[in-house]
Amino acid sequence: MTRNIRKTATGLTVAAVALMGLGSSFAMAADESDKAVSASSIPSDATGKITVHKQANGAKNAGKKQDGTLQDPAPSEKAVEGVTFTAYKVEGIDLTTNAGWVAAKAVAEGTVNADNTKVTGVKGAKTEYTLVKQGEAVPTDANGEAVLNKLPVGLYVVAESVAPNATLKVQGKEIKASQLTLAKPFFVTLPMTNPKVQGDSAVGTTWMYDLNVYPKNQTTEAPKKAIDDNTDGVGSGNLNSDEQKSEITYTLSSTVPDAALKEFMLVDRFKEGQLEWVGQTTDTVKVEKVKNPDEPKNVTEVVLTSDDFKIVDGAATGGYDYVTLKLTPAGIAKLSGMEGGTISWQFHAKVTKTVVGGSIVPNKVFQITTPADNEGTSTWNPENPNPVDPNPDNPGDDPTPPGSTPGNEVKSYYGKVTINKKDGDGKALDGAKFQLFRCNAAGEHVDASLKAVGSKNEEDARVYVNEAGEWTSANGGVITIDGLLVNDFRNNSTDVQLDKENPMNGRKWADVSYYCLKEVQAPAGYALLPQEVKFQVRSSDGTAAAVEVPLEVVNNKNHGGFNLPVTGGAGIATLVAAGTLLVAGSGAYVLAASRKRKQA
Repeated sequence: MTRNIRKTATGLTVAAVALMGLGSSFAMAADESDKAVSASSIPSDATGKITVHKQANGAKNAGKKQDGTLQDPAPSEKAVEGVTFTAYKVEGIDLTTNAGWVAAKAVAEGTVNADNTKVTGVKGAKTEYTLVKQGEAVPTDANGEAVLNKLPVGLYVVAESVAPNATLKVQGKEIKASQLTLAKPFFVTLPMTNPKVQGDSAVGTTWMYDLNVYPKNQTTEAPKKAIDDNTDGVGSGNLNSDEQKSEITYTLSSTVPDAALKEFMLVDRFKEGQLEWVGQTTDTVKVEKVKNPDEPKNVTEVVLTSDDFKIVDGAATGGYDYVTLKLTPAGIAKLSGMEGGTISWQFHAKVTKTVVGGSIVPNKVFQITTPADNEGTSTWNPENPNPVDPNPDNPGDDPTPPGSTPGNEVKSYYGKVTINKKDGDGKALDGAKFQLFRCNAAGEHVDASLKAVGSKNEEDARVYVNEAGEWTSANGGVITIDGLLVNDFRNNSTDVQLDKENPMNGRKWADVSYYCLKEVQAPAGYALLPQEVKFQVRSSDGTAAAVEVPLEVVNNKNHGGFNLPVTGGAGIATLVAAGTLLVAGSGAYVLAASRKRKQA
């Protein structure tokens, strides 16, 4: 028979709910564990139930002290639907006796094995106890509740489980199983002492057979990706030397889960051929945590070394490349104490020559975490990626590592400029040489931070594309520079967001970012352009790539098109003759005037 509340014979308090999520543990009033409890106060044939309330982290009830009673208000916020709970009874523990309660305390300090069949490492004469499954696993409903019913009196281990590819719900919103860190198996005694007044019964004088427990849970936040394509990624296809770079720096980051982990991976996905991972010696991984929210600069930082992680550039599959960061056991150990902090991976990729005008370069992040108490490991294979298709109706649209939590996708857009070199009469001119620079709206050369560099530091503003930094008009006065980062959408935004102190932050890229074409050698017989030609390559506000920008550049003939006299020519002879006559005439005039003065 089932009794919700029964009066004890002695009125003693023995609390036995677990400190869930912090390991398999068991709370008991230590000063009362050796007190006598009448065997008649707990009938051996009594049964009860355990209602498990599954909530995601951040619920208002999180952190409240648990005593087996229903929390007030009853939690429904952030309820998790779809996980399962199973009760396992510890054999050999008789809670109708004092000795049984003492033994229960010792067992609860032991270790539950991975398949929930034994408790080992128990201190005392008996060091190992067998677990026996009671009924079937019970899934949580829309309120996050799973009721384990008709349980005999005893000490129980309650274990949580979920299918690796299951779709769960938090407040009705679907999440993947990989986004939820399971609670560790926890011990519960049935019954527990009632900590509240019941009718005319004083606190601690009755037993509870209808228990409510709230295992500590943690949902995995989606990883995030930031991008810097403005610094070194303005031109595609370069060698990645000190001067010629075609490199985008991505930052993949995630919140450190508040749970012991068996595996932790971040996966970077990009289209095959567009990018090439080049961070073998430059990629960095670190963990940061703010010690005190009131002092945001008070940060603990742990930089992971090559012993703490492995980066695998897997084989391309299905039109995508996957690069996986996987923490080693040493790296996972360094996450301890950093729960709630941020782990970040700075990922360096070269923009290849295949990225031309009209190209969109997407890049997406995924996270895979496996709790320490989960059976098995992830099925993701970094060396030979095996993505699954989350949308069978649109195959190949968004291949995803199995069991992963997807993050955001960032994009870069590239276009090209075609220069037509002509003279004032429309004649095509070959042989003109140009260089390309970053510049601002005023035509000043600027560096990646949009700061003017001056004539002595022009190289800081220089743009290289496909291993070229100088272009010559040919084949009808044409130059094509193909693979230029658009000016109006950079770092995945139309708004400028550079270093915190940059005065350009908040401005529109379209207002501050330009290219300037500088003629460094004019065609034979033509004058060098006195001013640079300013232009932009634009997307459609970050929704479509620029294809081509036509640019007409006109040169005038030397000396503005008029002819200067040539030394020794007829024009000079005439001038010399005229000058001679003038000189002779002036001399005759002076001589005549002198004679007149003498005669006078």
